[in-house]
Order: sequence, then C-alpha cells, then structure tokens
Amino acid sequence: MHRVGKVSFAIPLLSLKWHGGVRVLVDLANALSEKGHRVFIITPKNRYHKYYRLQPSVKLILTPTCGKIPFISHLYALFLILLKTPPVDYVIANFYPTFYIALLHSLLYKSKIIYYIMDYETQFGPFPYSLIADITYQFKNYIKFTVSEWVKQKTGGWGYILHPPLDESFFRPITEKKEKVFTVIYVYRRSRRKGPELFESIVSSHKLKDVRFWIVGEKPSLETPNLQYLGVKKTEELIKLYERSHLLLNTSHFEGFGLPPLEAMARGTPPVLTDSGGVREYAVHNYNAIIANTVKEFEEAILKLKHDTDFYNYLKKNGIETSKGFTKQNFINQFLSLLSLKK
Repeated sequence: MHRVGKVSFAIPLLSLKWHGGVRVLVDLANALSEKGHRVFIITPKNRYHKYYRLQPSVKLILTPTCGKIPFISHLYALFLILLKTPPVDYVIANFYPTFYIALLHSLLYKSKIIYYIMDYETQFGPFPYSLIADITYQFKNYIKFTVSEWVKQKTGGWGYILHPPLDESFFRPITEKKEKVFTVIYVYRRSRRKGPELFESIVSSHKLKDVRFWIVGEKPSLETPNLQYLGVKKTEELIKLYERSHLLLNTSHFEGFGLPPLEAMARGTPPVLTDSGGVREYAVHNYNAIIANTVKEFEEAILKLKHDTDFYNYLKKNGIETSKGFTKQNFINQFLSLLSLKK
C-alpha cells in the first residue's frame, strides 16, 4: 500500500471543456490534491477552456495544438498526451481512447490503471469505434469503477460502482422563487443518444403551448414561441435557473448516470425523464421523479405536475432528500477506500 500523501495520479483528457464527465474528473483531481496526493491533468492546448476551477496544486499539462482532421488529429492528440504524461502511480482514464494511453503508460512506467467508465461507450459511434470501445471492456488488468449498475452490467458485470458527486454549491439553501409561468428546463446536446427528436416533439405539442421551455447548453435548430435559448451556463447561473424552473426534462435514450436530473432534484425541481439506464441510481417513478418514454406520457406528466400541487411538492421534497447522498465527500472517501488509500 502507498503511504497517504505520497501517491501520484495522472488524468489524460482529450478535451477539458463543458461536460458532466469532465466536471467529475476535475472534482476528483481537486479532492485528491487537497488530500495531499500529486495530480496531473494532461490535455491538448486547443481543447482546454477555463470553465472548471482547478486547485493550484493540480498540475495542468497542455500538449501542443492538434489539427482539425478528425481521425488523424485524435491519434496525434493521444500520442502527444502519452508523451507528456509523467511517471505516476495511477493513470485514471474515463473514455476508451484515453484507456489506451493508460494501457501504454502502464507498460512503459508500471503504473496502475483506473478505468472510471461513465457511459456504455460501445453505443457512442459507428463501427469501428464501437468495437474499439468494446475491446477495452475485455481487459482485466485494471481497477474498474462504473457510475451505475447499468454501466457495470453493460461492460462485463464486474467492478465497483462509484457514483459521481454533485458540486457543493448544489447543497446551499435555495434562494430563487419559481417563475410565474410554468417553466421547464432542458439541457440540450446535439447527440442522437440525448433524444433531441423526442424533445422537439414535446415542445411542439399543442397541449403544452402554455408551458415555457428554457434551453441551456448547445443551441437547438427548433424555434417555437414557447422556447427560449439561454446559452451555456456556469454552475452558479445554472443553479438559479434550476431553482426558478418548475421541472427538468430529460429525453435521453441511454445515460451512464445523467447528472442534470439529480442536480435539478437538489434545487427543488422534479425531473421528468426517460428510463435511460443509469438514472435508476437515483430516480424513482412517482417518488422523486416521473419516468416517461413517449410524447403522450411526457405531456401527461408535465400537465400533472403543473396542476397537482400536492404531488409536485411530494416529488420535490423527496428529490431534495435523495440528492443529499451524492456529496463530494462521500465520493472521494469511497474512491480512496476502494484504493486502500484512506487514512
């Protein structure tokens, strides 16, 4: 066992931008650093945005700018990241391309691999990328964490479940009042797996013409009178929007975990969401959320929450209580315990 404070970690990232998985790794890096461990994050210079705050003790290593030709630039970026990753005790990968960096690093420097799988990556893209992702699940020479039981079963049925945490700011007292107009918030990404076609059908529903929809994240092509695009929001701004909204909508076909619905719960905003897999770790139908899978079911759920105050408050109360189990402290304590590094 390594002595506490003498362990080093490297986290190779193909990009360090606005993304839930990246935020979790930044949280992990900061927490490990605060515990006295040496932490390095390695990412391409042109794929780094100062969106998430890193502790000064976390060493950020930026590799040279890579090109714009998709496949070649990715290979070049991975090669540069590998070259710049220093010898460490553990390399933490969370995406199948960076798993191969960790694998090569372990052969070169005898480092141990931690593979924190946040999604079922085989479904991310077409062949051969799906096969390349699937191959990583066949190895047994690493410490495996998954964000949910769903991901664990999809990737071989072994390993430890490590739930991603909420930012501490999500546990502050709620300060904003709900909008006078019944408002639904939606975190939008242009990805088929996020179910944008289902979302657009819901927004376009005549039955929901009096419901206002707020969009954060990427900008949708759809334009309707009741839809308002608010852009990409930092955590503090997002928290206020969650508080002011009446509910959050999530239409994903599959999610490894899905942070936005849990974030909304913490701010007193019940989610209406699809049964997308990983959300089962916290979302319970008619207890703290409503599970819906068709346009009709979403319409009925939204209108029920709009008109049934008692049921709305029941979901709201239970959602707040549920969210309290997903703290950074619980996250880092479990991580260190599983590695036998906790004091």
